[in-house]
Amino acid sequence: MKIQIQNETFILHPSGAVFWESKKIIIISDVHLGKVTHFRKHGIAIPQNAISENFRKITAVLDYFLPEKIIFLGDLFHSVKNAEWNLFEEWLSIHDQETYLITGNHDIIDEIHYKKIGVIVTELLELNHFFHASSYRKRKSV
Repeated sequence: MKIQIQNETFILHPSGAVFWESKKIIIISDVHLGKVTHFRKHGIAIPQNAISENFRKITAVLDYFLPEKIIFLGDLFHSVKNAEWNLFEEWLSIHDQETYLITGNHDIIDEIHYKKIGVIVTELLELNHFFHASSYRKRKSV
C-alpha cells in the first residue's frame, strides 16, 4: 500500500516496514533482536529458530525494496548483548546499506559497540522535515 505524506511516497509493507521511495530508505521499528536468547535464558520456551526467522524477515524486506539506507526506529536489541549480537554483526557485514539506530527504551547496549560495526546511533533524526526522536537529546541530519 502506498501513502503520501508532504508530497513524499511511502510504501507500507506487510512486515510492518515502511519504504520511503524517493530516499530509498527502509524504516523498521521494534525488532527486539536478542529477545529470544534473553527469554530462553530465563526459562521461557521460545523456539530457537525464531532467531533466524527475525533475520530472514528483515533480509526479505531489504531484498524486496533494495534500500540504500536502513533506519531502525528504536528497540533494535531487547536488552544486553548476547549471542544474537554476533549474528547481527555477521548479518550486517553482508549488507552494505548505511544503517541508523534511533534509540528506544530497550536500546541499552553502549553506542560504541554499534559504532564498531558501522551503525550510526542517534536519538533524533531529521530527514527532509520529517523527525523521529527518542526521549533523549542527540541529533543527526542525513
